[in-house]
Amino acid sequence: MAGVHSQPTSNAYQVSDAVCIRVDGTDDTCSFQYGVVIGASGASGASGTSAGGTSATGAEVQCQYLEKKADGTYEIGSDVYDVPLACIVRHGVIGDDHDEAPTAWDTMGFRMLDGGSFVKHSDEVGNRLFPVGDVAFEVASSSSDSAGSLRDFIVPDEESDPFTRADPAIEYVRETHEAVRAFKNWY
Repeated sequence: MAGVHSQPTSNAYQVSDAVCIRVDGTDDTCSFQYGVVIGASGASGASGTSAGGTSATGAEVQCQYLEKKADGTYEIGSDVYDVPLACIVRHGVIGDDHDEAPTAWDTMGFRMLDGGSFVKHSDEVGNRLFPVGDVAFEVASSSSDSAGSLRDFIVPDEESDPFTRADPAIEYVRETHEAVRAFKNWY
């Protein structure tokens, strides 16, 4: 039926997909863990801990969680966890060729530095410095209609009025020039 979605099965998740997992608490007070799908529960025979504290039921996937390092970056941990599908609150499809990895992790709130290292967007504030990362993992817009596009901002010369100097007799012009000079001297 259109518009009706059933609970996803482990088949909906592919190896290397990004997931956000509710690990404890209620809907009002819960914590989240981010991870990478490594297979269907029981697929590798590895034992792990269930995110919800229950044993594997077949309606689970195996994940490795992102772990925060001392420098503030995250990397994929080595421990394997059986995660009930009901605990997965967001799913970023990576795909077989991994081209969608930077975009999938970006929607999860992370910037990829390389194939296994990440920086959380919310940590990139103020004076905190993080590595730039490998250019191959940058999130780039594939559309000229994106919010970051200057397509609608830049006007060809032939479609605009000719340049004229601002009249210094106008108060707004004087205030603006004064603010620019003050910024230049401050910076």
